[in-house]
Amino acid sequence: MAYGPYGAGWEPVAVGRQFPEINDFGVNQVNDVDLVTGDSMELHQLRNKVQEGYRQLFSRHQFDIAVTLRFEHASYSNREVLSHVQEFVRELAKHSKDQVAGYSVVNTLGHPHAHLLLLGKNRSLAGVNTAVAESLWNYGSALSRGVYSGGAASYAALNITPNAPDCSAVYFHNKRLLKRTQKIA
Repeated sequence: MAYGPYGAGWEPVAVGRQFPEINDFGVNQVNDVDLVTGDSMELHQLRNKVQEGYRQLFSRHQFDIAVTLRFEHASYSNREVLSHVQEFVRELAKHSKDQVAGYSVVNTLGHPHAHLLLLGKNRSLAGVNTAVAESLWNYGSALSRGVYSGGAASYAALNITPNAPDCSAVYFHNKRLLKRTQKIA
């Protein structure tokens, strides 16, 4: 596992291979979900146990922001996509002068993009708006929004494609800080 200068590292999480009985991709394009409130997101929209498990995992933390990173071109390899997402998290940590932790759901099915759920150790990242995210992201467009409920966790989980393990993966950023910031249920 690699850690950046402010503790922002990543570690892959296996997705899909251990669930061969799931037959569909489990992802529909959802454009009407509000990432802040999650008003139109309901649990029955999550297509399978893998997505529901990740939603529960993501819901264990109080994230400050949800960031969507889109790549300008579809020609990036999985390795390049992951490297650029990791670079973004490191740059965000430098910009905020704090350790950053969270999860990223990277999906290369169709056009590569990533959904990140992030929090800061000592400072809230809520001030990181779309303009800041765009300035730190050099490979396409970025959208950043504050997170105030579980809607973002559901949306990120919805983008996991269990039966296309080469197209979808979940990564940790700063696993130690994530463990320390878990909500006790």
